[in-house]
Amino acid sequence: PLDRSSPWLLISAQSPTATLRECAQCTGGSLLTLSKRGCFLLVSIMSQESTRIDCRLGRFDVDGRYGRRARLPNDAESVLKNRAGVCEGYANLMLELCSILGVTCKVISGYSKENDSGVTGDQQAAFDPTEFHAWNAVQLDGRWKLIDCTWGAGFVKDKNNFVRQENDLYFLPDPKVFIEDHFPFMNSDMAGSKNYDIDGYFGKKEKSPNDPQSVLKNGTSVCEGYASISLSLLQLLGIECVKISGYSKGFGYNPTKPLTTDKDTDHAWNAVKLNGEWRFIETTWGAGHVNSDHKFERNETDFYFLTDPEVFIEAHFPYMNSDMAESKKWQLLKNPIDLDTFNNRVKREKACIEHQVELMSHNKALVDVDGEVTLKFRGNGKPLTSFSAKFVNPSTGERLSSDKYVATVLDHHKNEVTVTARPPSSGVYWKLDVFGKTNEAAKTSDCIVSYHLQSKSDRHLPEFPDDSLGYYGLHESPEKFGFSKHNFCSKEGFWLQVDGGAQSEFQLKIPASTLLSASAEFLSADKSAREESFSFVEYNEGFLKVSLRMGHAGFYQLQLFCKESGSKSNSLPMLANLLVECVKPMKQPKPFPTSYTSVIEEQVTLVCPRDGNLPANSEIRFKLSSPRLKKLMVNKKVYDATKDGFDIVEKTGSVGSDLSVFGTADANAASFTGLYRFKII
Repeated sequence: PLDRSSPWLLISAQSPTATLRECAQCTGGSLLTLSKRGCFLLVSIMSQESTRIDCRLGRFDVDGRYGRRARLPNDAESVLKNRAGVCEGYANLMLELCSILGVTCKVISGYSKENDSGVTGDQQAAFDPTEFHAWNAVQLDGRWKLIDCTWGAGFVKDKNNFVRQENDLYFLPDPKVFIEDHFPFMNSDMAGSKNYDIDGYFGKKEKSPNDPQSVLKNGTSVCEGYASISLSLLQLLGIECVKISGYSKGFGYNPTKPLTTDKDTDHAWNAVKLNGEWRFIETTWGAGHVNSDHKFERNETDFYFLTDPEVFIEAHFPYMNSDMAESKKWQLLKNPIDLDTFNNRVKREKACIEHQVELMSHNKALVDVDGEVTLKFRGNGKPLTSFSAKFVNPSTGERLSSDKYVATVLDHHKNEVTVTARPPSSGVYWKLDVFGKTNEAAKTSDCIVSYHLQSKSDRHLPEFPDDSLGYYGLHESPEKFGFSKHNFCSKEGFWLQVDGGAQSEFQLKIPASTLLSASAEFLSADKSAREESFSFVEYNEGFLKVSLRMGHAGFYQLQLFCKESGSKSNSLPMLANLLVECVKPMKQPKPFPTSYTSVIEEQVTLVCPRDGNLPANSEIRFKLSSPRLKKLMVNKKVYDATKDGFDIVEKTGSVGSDLSVFGTADANAASFTGLYRFKII
């Protein structure tokens, strides 16, 4: 109940904000002060003449703020009920209280300096892009004022405890003082531009006006308007700022058509001065981008907020008032570059910089080759989990789905990638988009860089396999299957070059501590013929052994499938994808016998015969070993294992029949499992 004679109101309600509205209406009080006493909230109804609005809650949600548990809800209603929140909750509650009392108020989000040593923060620290913060702006007597309810209540010490230290330093402070440790990040919403003026950009209609007033009114603009509104807002906050125009490597940029100063500039952005240092802000690209369907795709990012000049120059070249000398100063580089250098450099995409991918071999956008080129990359941050490359048809602009012109090999040992690319035709530049990611959970890979490749000759090189599954390399963690990650193809790599000769088969040996089950799929380059019968998988003596026989030169694709340790499923996920290049093929290679999964499970080694086709009505020697098998059955005859395994002779049947070999690890078992099947010819 409300005691009109008391300045305090005790609130314990199911709907606190509704109660506040009633209180404001009953008393005619225009302003409120909130504080925490025990388990309730006390609200002070102040006189109409007061200019104080105070929303300092008693408990800051420290554990939620620093990710030790899920954050408490930060809408105004929940903040009142829980009596706690983070800065967003403080600001939202302030907004609600002002709305109740008819005071114009906004929530402002942005960055703040570290505030863990006292209410004034660390004035010497730089703005930290990870320190997101929220505060309010209120309109009093026709003027906008700033309030930070969170810092007005106290500060967080060592990311662990909230130290209550109420103060008025952040209540209607001087904006020039406030900006020293608060910086609003004006994405497109904050700038008032809800939508990019896509129709104006592509000339489908006249461009919307780009002056700040029109941008705010229309809620749409192109880059010029984004930069203009950012300039106006920053100047209102007393921040030194300039608008910069120039050339960019954005939508529609083509390095085969170099930028020149006789062309109009095509982009605009801003530079701001903070702590005595100039940095760039690009609110247009920070809001999203124009996609291949000529639509603006919202994708808000902080990448273009206070960007390092060494990174910004990748895609932005200032050129203002036809004055190159003066414009170069706004590169903010110790050693500015000229426009030719800007044109020649390949643009590292945002993902390339974020994933810390280094371009090891080629830094120019245009690459002339003689049939093929090998591009090299290195991940200097998190392990690369996927990498791929696709050509784009220069006539249609469509990305080719086929991989027969590109072979991408991801070496997980070195965190390096090689992309061997062969332009589909000579005499024209083919765009090659390179993609990568460092997060296995990500559904898609990001574009890392795009080159334009031109071959001066048609060398008629052998085609790569048509579907490489993106890249050659590991597609699962080897440890899950009983392999060591450090030893898996550490010497051979994932591009195997075979020079066996006329009679020699190739064998790949991979160390494995334990292996439940494994199989291989061996494909010719165009997948016109499956080569399963020319691959043979065994596991013994601590090695997975894959034997291959190839009858023609060129490329093959070898996929290894293994069962996960501890898995009860019969499925075999693909562990690795390998590219096999045969330089000298065998003459008329013979197929291997068909083998079954029990060969791996029982660790069987087949010494002979290793040819899958056996002559009819002939005496054939069968020699094999296994540390587990106790009995062998061939032609319904059962043989006991010796210390050396099994070494027997059996006669084959008639042409067209099969001969199967069975075994069991149980000396008393009456049933056997299949090991091999041979064809009689």
